[in-house]
Formats: sequence, structure tokens, C-alpha cells
Amino acid sequence: MKWIVDIKNMTGKDKLTRRFIRLELFLYLLFLVLDLLQIANTLSNILKYISIWLCLIFFALTYTKIKNNKRALMLGILLFTVIADTFLLFTNRFEYGILSFIIVQILYSRKIKATCMDGCKLYMIEILSVTFIWNILILVLKNEINLTPVIALAGLYFLLFTGNLIRIWIQVNKNRNIEENIITRQTTMLAIGLTLFYLCDINVGLKFILNDRDSGFALLNLLTSAVQNLIWFFYLPSQVVLTLQATIFD
Repeated sequence: MKWIVDIKNMTGKDKLTRRFIRLELFLYLLFLVLDLLQIANTLSNILKYISIWLCLIFFALTYTKIKNNKRALMLGILLFTVIADTFLLFTNRFEYGILSFIIVQILYSRKIKATCMDGCKLYMIEILSVTFIWNILILVLKNEINLTPVIALAGLYFLLFTGNLIRIWIQVNKNRNIEENIITRQTTMLAIGLTLFYLCDINVGLKFILNDRDSGFALLNLLTSAVQNLIWFFYLPSQVVLTLQATIFD
């Protein structure tokens, strides 16, 4: 597709962007190898954390050159992403990490609203619908499972993220016949980044489910290991794509 070539040309012309992509690729391959070999887990987590910080630092450097409301919104998204990963990688306070990611998805909802040029009324309907469904799920599930704050917050996060992903892909579908439209490129790149992010979170959920199962079976242990590796296999590319999307189009 021509717009992919155009984006590649745009990123290739900027020296800072080239260095950012190369450094992220180096860190990505390095921690994937460590994870596959199941060695140096602490070093792997540090490399992952550095890679997320790099997204924030890179975008902050570009923000100093061009400042507007959309870029300020993305700066907030990346900041709360770093905060979330701080809790999830280095502490046991997972509820704070998930809460930070909920803020990330609320901010992405605002970004999608601006990208798709949705009306405020549609945005409010979405938020109220998500809140209503979440409360119904809490009432239904509270007597069926051990409903911890982490599970409750994860449910709200999943609903918000699913709504964002559906909305951006609907917009991509609307724009599918407009090949040269910059909005088409913008929404498609945003949709790809969020989809990779969503695939990461699916594997996080699978890891949580598998960790509650009896680990006496070799196949189950192998599946658990694969899911663990797939989390960051999707996660870092998603953050790089989303950062570049905002750098190019906002």
C-alpha cells in the first residue's frame, strides 16, 4: 500500500526517528532472546522498561519542536504508560498499574474521538455504556468468583479498550476507499498500534488464567511460557507504532 511506503519515507528522513527505531529494535530483539532462553529475567525487565521510557523520551523531544493539544494528549498517554509499567514490572501493586492503564484508555478514547471527529454526545454514550456494563458484570460475578480489586479493574479496562478498538476499526472501514486521504493513514496506523496492544493484553489475560491452573502437565507449562513471551512480543511494537503515529500525524 502506498501510504505505508510514504510513512516509511517520512520516518526515514528524520535522524532522531531513525535512531529511535534502531535502538528500540535492538532492545526488542535482546529481551526476546533473554525471554526465549529463560535467563536474566531481571535484566530482561530492565530492558523492557528502558524501551518504554524511550518512547516517552523520544516523543517528548519531538513535542518540544511542535506543541499542540493532540501532542500534549499523547504525551500524557505515554507518561501514564510508563507509570503503569513501573507498577506491573517492579511491584506487586498491580491494581495501580491497571488503574494507570485505564487512564491510558480514557485518553486514547479522547484521541480516537479527535481522530474520527466524533461528536461529544457519542463519546458520552460510550462512557456511560461501558460504566453500565461494568457495574452489571460486577453484580453478576461478585458471588461467582473471588472478585478482587485487580479483577474488577481489569474488567473495566478490557471494556474500555474493546470499545476503543471497535470504534477505530469502524472508522478505518469507513475510510477504506479513500486511498490518498491523510485521515485514512492516521486512523489505520492508530488501529494497527491499538490492535497489537490488544493482542498483548489478551496474552496477559491468558497468563492470569493459566497461572491458576494445575501446572503438572508439560503442555500446560509450555503454553504458559509461550503466552508469557507473547506479551512483550506484541507490546513493544504496539508502543513504537503508536508513538510514531502521533509523531507523524498529530
